[in-house]
Amino acid sequence: EYDGTRGHFDFEEAEDARSYDLYVSPTPTGEGALLLGRDLKKSGALVKGFVAGRDFWAFIVWKDGSGRLSRPSRPFKFRLEDHFAEK
Repeated sequence: EYDGTRGHFDFEEAEDARSYDLYVSPTPTGEGALLLGRDLKKSGALVKGFVAGRDFWAFIVWKDGSGRLSRPSRPFKFRLEDHFAEK
């Protein structure tokens, strides 16, 4: 489906990372961020739960083997569009 509610997220993987969490916010400051991708194992994971046609900012946080969390990445702005013609 190309309805703008899900997408694959590519990011630079950290050497010590065991898993990644993807937070998405309607603001570049991270205010109101929601965890939409939990315990992702690698870059390129499919993440669902978006609203098509709106700007969002994504932040990646990774966990090491001891469960320690990294600082959030710099925000990445994106917008998913609804390209599903058969509605």
